[in-house]
Amino acid sequence: MASNYLHISNQKSYVDANLNLLRMNDRLQIRDLNLSASIDELKTFASDKADQCNRVALQNEESKEETFRICSRLANQYGITPPDPKRHSYLISACINRLCCKKWWKRCIDVKRRQAIESVARDLGLVHKHKSAYSSQHSQHDRAAQRANNIAYLENTYITNDQSETFCLKDLYDRSVSNPLIRRAELMTRIKGFELMADELGDVGEFYTITTPSRMHARLNKKGLANPKYDGTNPYDGQQYLQTTWTRIRAKLHREGIYVYGFRVAEPNHDGTPHWHLLLFMEKSVRQKVRRIFQKYALAVDGDEKGAKQHRFKAVAIDKKKGSAAGYIAKYVVKNIDGQHIDEDLYGNDGKSAASAIDTWASRWRIRQFQQIGGPSVTVWRELRRLATDKANVVHSEKNLLSKAAHHATSADWAAFCMIMGGPRVRRADHPIRPLYEEPVSVDKETGELLEEGLTPYGDPAKSRLKGLITHTRSVITRRKKWTLTQAPPPTEECMLAQPSYVL
Repeated sequence: MASNYLHISNQKSYVDANLNLLRMNDRLQIRDLNLSASIDELKTFASDKADQCNRVALQNEESKEETFRICSRLANQYGITPPDPKRHSYLISACINRLCCKKWWKRCIDVKRRQAIESVARDLGLVHKHKSAYSSQHSQHDRAAQRANNIAYLENTYITNDQSETFCLKDLYDRSVSNPLIRRAELMTRIKGFELMADELGDVGEFYTITTPSRMHARLNKKGLANPKYDGTNPYDGQQYLQTTWTRIRAKLHREGIYVYGFRVAEPNHDGTPHWHLLLFMEKSVRQKVRRIFQKYALAVDGDEKGAKQHRFKAVAIDKKKGSAAGYIAKYVVKNIDGQHIDEDLYGNDGKSAASAIDTWASRWRIRQFQQIGGPSVTVWRELRRLATDKANVVHSEKNLLSKAAHHATSADWAAFCMIMGGPRVRRADHPIRPLYEEPVSVDKETGELLEEGLTPYGDPAKSRLKGLITHTRSVITRRKKWTLTQAPPPTEECMLAQPSYVL
């Protein structure tokens, strides 16, 4: 903090340095909300504001609109975005219920607190390769405690179905894609499957890197000094910039009739500023055109600044003689999940420590690290694996579409699965197998009113739930059991071991 103060005072003046400290204080102190207060104090604050909204609701029982307006204004005063009835299709009464809920306030404050503290840490020079790469030490310790609490909850929570089968949530976690080992394995299986399919179709692979404008970087790369161009953009805003850029690129590709498929990985620079790596496959004839489109939109903002053409967009053609396409992106997948098989990152940090710091970064800023581009639904892939182990649903005829697809899924053959789904360029609405969802909302046949069992705790219509799979000729239910949670250990000797949901 002192070094940052001296740097600003030397570069500008002591007045600017003092004003910078005041701005940082304002980000942590919003009216009577101190984001650096203790957890108990923040819980009390959340409870007080929820009670305040409840009193408003009681005073304006006849006007929900007025209640929502007053309570929303209260949330806005603390930089908290109130629920939006139009954007989220919420009922206005459900929005009021959220604003009157202390748990809702506490969740919002937690997100704001963590991001504000991490943002201040970046601006103070506590996040860069010479201090703490990717995320601050404070946030990493906080995230480690959060993970420990999550594991403790899983170990002490059980789930029982309507057939009296009981499982420990920790066992289910260990055998699901929530487990970093299984998550990494599935991602690499899908990436390799895309590569095999591209080879079969004669498509070529490209590896792209897109970065943000220099003004979004808090620290300079060489020595970690403050970037004089930095405009205060935080990693979440940087991710939104990249997402907007990609949306425009994708729209342009669609207008040109160009179809690409592959994967995107979002990861942080040493100071937490996000950048993207994309492994994409496409027809050889459109390679140069795709590069031009990416470059055009990557340089659309501040494209004339020094070094923009060299650093903002980089393209590398996949050369089979130098290695597989999956190999180009494998290290980024591993680095962003668990750091296995990586001795050190670019800055000399242990691979597992770097992965933990990146996990903290993604959690703090709510950044989606991996995204599949094109290709069939992974939901269908996972449900087919479930189907294949369900004796009640297994169809033995090899000519049956579901049986073939389930065979490819359980064999971890993503390429064959993609081809049976119509190939990489077929719209998901036209896939021969699609997820089947059920509407949990119950409607009174006489009055048309929603019944309680179809509502969320806040009073919204509950979202549809995955039920199974559907083809052009039939549907198959893969989720028939009803489950309940309990904190108390089951009366049996041990909780049952769950069948693994993913096997290579």
